[in-house]
Amino acid sequence: DIAVEISRVSARTCISMRRGYYFFPKFLFGRPVDVMAGKIKSLPRPLRQKLAKLVLLAVQGRNRRYGLQEPDHEPLEQHPNLNSELLYAIRHGRVHPRPDVRRFDGAQIHFVDGRAEEFDVVIAATGYKTTFPFFDPSFVDFSQSAEMPLYLNVFHPRHPSLYFIGLVQPVGCIWPLAELQARIVAQEIKGRWSRPSDIEARIRRQIEQPHFRWAKTYRHAIEVDYHTYRRELERELAKAA
Repeated sequence: DIAVEISRVSARTCISMRRGYYFFPKFLFGRPVDVMAGKIKSLPRPLRQKLAKLVLLAVQGRNRRYGLQEPDHEPLEQHPNLNSELLYAIRHGRVHPRPDVRRFDGAQIHFVDGRAEEFDVVIAATGYKTTFPFFDPSFVDFSQSAEMPLYLNVFHPRHPSLYFIGLVQPVGCIWPLAELQARIVAQEIKGRWSRPSDIEARIRRQIEQPHFRWAKTYRHAIEVDYHTYRRELERELAKAA
């Protein structure tokens, strides 16, 4: 979704975005932004999104002031870009924004606004797919799915001895979540926790009622809200005998 073009001739670094995104600073009011987000975790999701949008507008203004596209979604409906340097670099002329790339013609890049420029290097940051090359695709294959058919993003409904630890992309730190996942798995192996008998129905409900209205793309298939997901894992762990 994002490409960086570098031209040695003009010593110019440009950033090209396919669509508009929200850029969250790493620190807000002197605190890490995920710590600040945790202080409003009890608010309803729509209210959290509106508050996040207002804070971003107040702190850094609209994207168009930087020559970037405006987002066509609400905050946290796509994985946020945690970056305090990009907008600073644009303001100081170190990085030059460009719209989406239409096509390549050798070293020349044609953009959707009709502009064409020559670049020496293009770095594409277009996301990824969830693949398991060590599994036969007939056994497990999520590469073409925008949904994650696993209970709590850990438990496969048809393969009870197969567990996925860390297969989440949280808006926050992954390690405390991975630890909770591993503890639940350990409790099941020891026979102190049992997966629900209606596991497939719960997976379907989990997919239909996500933490936020994530974009239906491969890169958002494993997206979770840190605080909501942590509470879900802690509730399950509390059921262990």
